[in-house]
Amino acid sequence: KGEALFQIHHDAERPFSVSVAGHRVTDLGTEFLIRTNQTGLRVALVEGRARIEPDSGAQDQIATLVPGDVAVATKTSLAVSKKSEQELRDELAWQKGILVFDNTPLTEAAAEFNRYNTVKVVVAEPSAVRMKLNGAIHANDGAEFARLAKNLFGLNAEQRGNEIVIGSLDAQ
Repeated sequence: KGEALFQIHHDAERPFSVSVAGHRVTDLGTEFLIRTNQTGLRVALVEGRARIEPDSGAQDQIATLVPGDVAVATKTSLAVSKKSEQELRDELAWQKGILVFDNTPLTEAAAEFNRYNTVKVVVAEPSAVRMKLNGAIHANDGAEFARLAKNLFGLNAEQRGNEIVIGSLDAQ
C-alpha cells in the first residue's frame, strides 16, 4: 500500500517480482516506481526493463516497459504512456523531501501533500479546482503550502487542529 522505489540488480536465475493490486511487476534489470491507490496501480520505469501482468494471466493486459513508460493498471485494464526523464525525476523528488508540481490543480497538490503528513491540507474553496500549481515545495511544510495558496491565489489559510483549511478568496 502506498509508494515504493525499487532498484534491482537483475539476476535471470532469480527474478525479482512485486505482487500488488492484483498484478505482478517483474524486474528485467531495472529501476521502477510503484504507487497504489483504491483503483489499481501505477508503475513508472526509470531505467532498464520491467514486465507488468495481471495475476489472472489475461494476455491482453501484459506489457514490457522501457525507460519513460508509465503503466496504469486496474483490475480490467492496462494503459501505457510516456514521460520524459525530467518528469520521472520530478516524481522521485519525494525521496529528498520535495514535491514537484507541474500545472497541478491545487486540490490534487493538497492530496499529494497529505500523503506525507499528519497535518492535512483541506481545500475548502470551490474555485480552487481551477487553480494550477507549478513549482516545488517541501513535502512536510504545511505552513509553506498555506503561504503558496495565499501568495499565488489570494486564498486564506487557517490552522484548525491537525488541519490547515484553505478557504475563501481574500477580499480585494
